[in-house]
Amino acid sequence: RKEVTDMPGTRKLGRPTAHRIAMLRLSLESFPFPWEICDYEIRKGGTGYSIDTAKYLQSCEDAEYFWIIGSDHLSKLSKWKDIVALPRMKL
Repeated sequence: RKEVTDMPGTRKLGRPTAHRIAMLRLSLESFPFPWEICDYEIRKGGTGYSIDTAKYLQSCEDAEYFWIIGSDHLSKLSKWKDIVALPRMKL
């Protein structure tokens, strides 16, 4: 079974959390697979780090996750917290 999980980050980007979640719902509305929006990073609060989110996802149900990032982050990857460990994690 294929399912899409989208996880809005904690960075505000000038929009309230409820607005960002509403935009996600709209963008996924016609997606051909079941989907869900995970609010882990929002509930956790504070600064969100991908490595911490990956550790959380490892503790969830048995699923396969794919990390999708925007091209604007490629030049910044070397500055991500524990970036060397992230690709080695089994998600």
